Amino acid sequence: RTCCALSALQGPATRGITPSGKIFHSETDIPEDLIHNPTNILKIIRNFELILNFRRIIAVQGIFLEAMKNEENERICACALNRIFGYEPKIAGKLITELGSAEAVFRLTQKEKFGIFGPSSKYRDLISSQAADEAAAELEQLSRQGLHFIARTGEDFPKLLLECEDCPSGLYYKSTSPPSEIF
Repeated sequence: RTCCALSALQGPATRGITPSGKIFHSETDIPEDLIHNPTNILKIIRNFELILNFRRIIAVQGIFLEAMKNEENERICACALNRIFGYEPKIAGKLITELGSAEAVFRLTQKEKFGIFGPSSKYRDLISSQAADEAAAELEQLSRQGLHFIARTGEDFPKLLLECEDCPSGLYYKSTSPPSEIF
């Protein structure tokens, strides 16, 4: 019965560890003498709890790393849109608002871009992975010079500026202070 409870705790892919450090994959792998000793069973359950907690920590770290990656992709895409739509930020702003993010603009298929921009738009072909790569290189170079870029979808972007009709896709700034202290 205890082994069944352990199986429920561990899930299909989780391995268990005996008090002596032996790894087991299922209840049939648990040595018979461990099953009949309550102290050992408690140690096994604690080991399962450690494994589950470790998995939770790894999952949280993975979510955090993914969020950081997504934030960086958003900055790169916003920078690319800034470069593409420079003096016409209303277009970039409308795209970001309608699609939910600057990154989503770069996920559009050719057919979708054609539907949005039409056959004779100068912008349709500029929204490309090459534009994103160039923006990433620009941001890297700016970073080496102590300059920063905030995407309009970022938390630190000035809220009042978002209310402007022609709000840019992002802002460049140079400071040692965090953006929250500047804007």
